[in-house]
Amino acid sequence: MAKFKFDLKQSVRIIASGEQGIVIGRSEHVAADNQYHVRYKCVDGRAVEAWWTQTALSAVPVEVKAKPAPKAPRKPRAVKPAAAAAVTK
Repeated sequence: MAKFKFDLKQSVRIIASGEQGIVIGRSEHVAADNQYHVRYKCVDGRAVEAWWTQTALSAVPVEVKAKPAPKAPRKPRAVKPAAAAAVTK
């Protein structure tokens, strides 16, 4: 028995069609490829669930979102001397 190549809830691509879906179930067999139950949107827009062999699927690379650059600390605003004199009177 081969180890599972894909995890539950993992995004996969159907090699033959390029459609993408999520693994919602797995099945292992003694004398056959592991199989994966995949939920995906068909090319014609229908929602589909189907079993696919491990060799019919490929992993979808996980997108790593870049962290936003940290903001520079704000500099305190300088008070004009004339404005400071008016405040103290």
